[in-house]
Amino acid sequence: MRTMRSVRIAGTGMHVPPRVVTNADLEKLMDTSDEWIQQRTGIAERHHVDAGMGPAEIAHLAARQAISNAGITPEQIDAIVVASLSPQHDFPGVSCFLQDHLGIAGCPAFRPPTPSPSPAWWERRPSRLCPTPVLR
Repeated sequence: MRTMRSVRIAGTGMHVPPRVVTNADLEKLMDTSDEWIQQRTGIAERHHVDAGMGPAEIAHLAARQAISNAGITPEQIDAIVVASLSPQHDFPGVSCFLQDHLGIAGCPAFRPPTPSPSPAWWERRPSRLCPTPVLR
């Protein structure tokens, strides 16, 4: 009988683009109002990326923070999983671009089957990779 090894989150990171666009900013560009937008979406402000910044670049900044918080190096990463509604390109997925930005090779880089997988997917799927010789 095979013993399943556990998966852990060793560190977390995040990045939010610094440029904030408020509903008041949108009022200057189109016929809308803060009240109309908030009633329908609940959104008061959003963060916009600058030209040349895509999902992989945002993920890279967040990953660097997570790597630092975990006290590891990129070479110690066994797998890269990125769930995003925003593609870098049609193919391959953001995880492959992130892998390139981190300068690592030889580990799986993939995306979940849906952009927002259920908590049950996150609990089960990564741990199923652990018995492979590639992952520690």
